Order: sequence, then structure tokens, then C-alpha cells
Amino acid sequence: MLAGQRLEALLELLQESGVGRIAELAERLGVSTMTIRRDLNKLEAQGQVRRIFGGAVLERIVTREPSLEARELVREREKMAIGAAAAQLINEGDIVILDAGSSTLCLAKHLHGSKGLTIVTHSLPVMWELADESNISVVALGGELNHQQKYFHGPLAEYGLRQMRIDKVFLGIHGVHAQHGLSEITFTDIPLKRLFMRISRETIVLADSSKIGLASFFRLCPVSEVDVVVTDARADPDELARLQQVGVQVIVAEVPINQYGR
Repeated sequence: MLAGQRLEALLELLQESGVGRIAELAERLGVSTMTIRRDLNKLEAQGQVRRIFGGAVLERIVTREPSLEARELVREREKMAIGAAAAQLINEGDIVILDAGSSTLCLAKHLHGSKGLTIVTHSLPVMWELADESNISVVALGGELNHQQKYFHGPLAEYGLRQMRIDKVFLGIHGVHAQHGLSEITFTDIPLKRLFMRISRETIVLADSSKIGLASFFRLCPVSEVDVVVTDARADPDELARLQQVGVQVIVAEVPINQYGR
């Protein structure tokens, strides 16, 4: 893990509750407590966190999305469980969009050995993950490359999508809130995600527990436009109940207890 990616991953972990303990942060990132102390000192020098006894608190809201590599390091086990549960929703013969992101990449990892699927994606890591699967047809969307997040976007990607009929879209998202809807931290992500939903018969959102109850800067749509949300067991049960009240099916992926460190 590169130092810069680890700092971004630390910031994302601190966004969950605004505070983090050194021992827990070290366990979640798989590094030593000494490494975490050094990283927190760097973030404090940058004005992004404030050190407290045994840990740190977030000093400001982070408005820049971490890189894909950094996001893959955070809640990896939960995302793998979400990916496994989401894979059960795909049937032979389905034409499916896999959005860019760490959770949808985990879904792609659970599709190895599948047959008769057509996967449409603008995500380079998803394309690469499924490149050797001869029984899965992979349709790549072109456009301008976002180098940090490793996906294509823009008018070319949108043009290609408008010619398609899609059964299901598996959407990555920054925030899922019963009242404020789905939201993103980057406005340029909105048009393509809206098009994904418009041409798909079913919209399935993959959101780990830190995204549930979160409302970010740019609104994508109300939650009433979502069919299914797949999350993990750490999600706020009250928030999940509110989603169900507006007709959203909620699937809670099971993560083995020892993977949570308890």
C-alpha cells in the first residue's frame, strides 16, 4: 500500500463517525499502530485531523473523493460480502451494467465462472477483472478517462449507452438517504448514472454501511427510483427501515463475525 493511498483511506475511515482510535484504524488497514501514528501526525500537519489521546478526530469535511485504490482498502471485507450477495441477483442471460467503484469491482470478482452474461461497463478494473472470462460478453464504454478513478465518462460513453437495452444496473454511490435520496460527491458522475438508471429495467445500489444515511453534495435521484439496496450488517437499522417504508428492497450481506474483529 502506497503512503498516499493509506492517508486517503484513513480520511475515509474517519468520515464514518468523525473520530478514530489508533488500534482500530491499524486493524482496519492492516498496518502497525506506529504507522498509523505517523500518518495521523502527517494529516494533522496538513490541518485535516486533530490528534486526541489514542486517536484523532476529523478537522474538516473532505470534499475530494479518494482514489479507487484507496477506497478498495477500506471496508474491503464488507464490500466483498456485498459483492457476493449482489451476484446472486444476476441470472444467466442477463444484460447488466456494472458501474465504476470498489463495491462493483467486488461484484465482478464474484462473477468468475458465470455463463451467458453480458456485462456493460465503463470501469477499467471491471473490464480487466473479467477479461479472461470467455463465457461472459464484456461491452466496454468509451469516452474520456478519469485517471484517478479508472473509468471512462463523457458524451461518447453516453452515446453508446443510448443504443442499449439493459436488464439491471448495479450502481455505486456515495450516499443513500431515505429523505435526500442518492447523492454523489462529484457532479460529473451524475449524468452517466442517471442514464444508467433510465435505460435499465431494475436499479440495484451497492452501498456499504458508511454510505447508508449519508447525504452528499449532488443529488442523483429520490430513493423511490431504486429497486434494491445491498449493504452490510453495520448499516443503521433505522435508516434501512426508512428505505423499506418507501418500497426499497433491502438486502443485508452477511460478513463472518471474525472478519469484523469481534
